[in-house]
This record gives sequence, C-alpha cells and structure tokens, in this order.
Amino acid sequence: MIKELTKSMLFRDLSVHEIELVLENTHHNISNYDDGDLISLSGEKLNSLMMIIEGGVRGEMLDATGKAFRVEDLDKNRILAPGFLFGDTNMIPVNIIASEPTKILFIPKDSFFEVLSKDHIILKNYLDILSNKTQFLALKIKNVFLQSIEGKIANYLLTLSSKNNSQDFDLDKSQTWLAERFSVARPSVARVFSKMKSKGIIECKGKHVRIIKMENLKKCVNEV
Repeated sequence: MIKELTKSMLFRDLSVHEIELVLENTHHNISNYDDGDLISLSGEKLNSLMMIIEGGVRGEMLDATGKAFRVEDLDKNRILAPGFLFGDTNMIPVNIIASEPTKILFIPKDSFFEVLSKDHIILKNYLDILSNKTQFLALKIKNVFLQSIEGKIANYLLTLSSKNNSQDFDLDKSQTWLAERFSVARPSVARVFSKMKSKGIIECKGKHVRIIKMENLKKCVNEV
C-alpha cells in the first residue's frame, strides 16, 4: 500500500520510508467497501481526509425527481472532496458511492492539520490539489452552462486524442456515461456522434474513433 501512495499527488516527492513515518505518527484507519456501497451521504460533516487507496468511487447528486446525476468518477490515490475538509461549511456535497471493491484511508481532520503544519511538502501538494480542483470546476461550469452538447463531446474527443497522442483511439466511457455527465438524454449523445460522422469529422465503429478533420472538430468546441 505504501508504495502505491508514492504515486498519489498528496505524497508526491516523498519516499516510501517518509510516508511510512507520516502514517506511523498520524492517527488513521482504513475501511473496505463493496461495489455499490454508500461511503458518505450528501450533507454529512466531513471530519476526516478521505483518500482512495484501492478501487474507485462515483459522486452522485439527486434531482427533484430523485434521479441520480453523476458528478464525477474518482479512482485510486484521489482525495474525496478536498475543498470541503476545512472552511465554514465543511459538509460533503454529494453522495459518494463505491464503483467497485474499494479501500479508503481516513485521517481525522485535526491529525491531518498537524501533518500539514509539520510537513511543507505535503502542505504544498495539498494546496496544488485544491488549486487544480478549482481550475477543474471552473472548466466544468463552462462545459455545463456555456457549451452545446456538440461542443462538450468535441472537447471530450479532443481530450482523449491528446491523452493518447493519436487521432485514432478507443472511447474510455460509454454514451450512457457521457449523457449522465452532460445532463442530456442518451439519444442526444448518439445524434451528435452521427452528425459528426455524416459531416466526415470523425469515423467511429463501436468504441473506436478516428478523427478525420481535426480543425473542424476544434471548431465544434465553441458551438453554443
């Protein structure tokens, strides 16, 4: 477990031995969850730092009809709701549910504050996590409120292309997942893919996509 923690952003630039010392001198515990288990409920007070050390979780919110809206998926070594641990309103903003068998590391808030006070490397890493989260949310607000569904999907495809360093790649998410993420009906997502295909912007078969007209796809990002 300790070796895996060296890959996390919180413990970046720390050796296995240094992480071991931190945990040995800090109160913490590890809890196990099965696929589908509720880890935390929206509105609960966040009293501990929570980090995924195995598995993955999803954050969900419910709309007025009780339908679940997927907010975010988090995998190993990610911290849950890092921006809500401190501050005047430190309550968990969404329901957190295990997406597979999962282990969570819990460090009580007061104990984690002592770690931040003593270790400037971990302090800087935590501030970087908070800053990155703020930047991510700003981009997400733009995607949700300002972009059309075509713009959102174009941005998603461009991100995958950059990640794979290729214009030829497999989708890492299903159309159902994209529909939930962008708060639209699944047929709307399918129509966008069909439209891009008919325009010759992309070729797609199943989950495999090839970008044919990169500049045209980039123009779609600004569609409103």
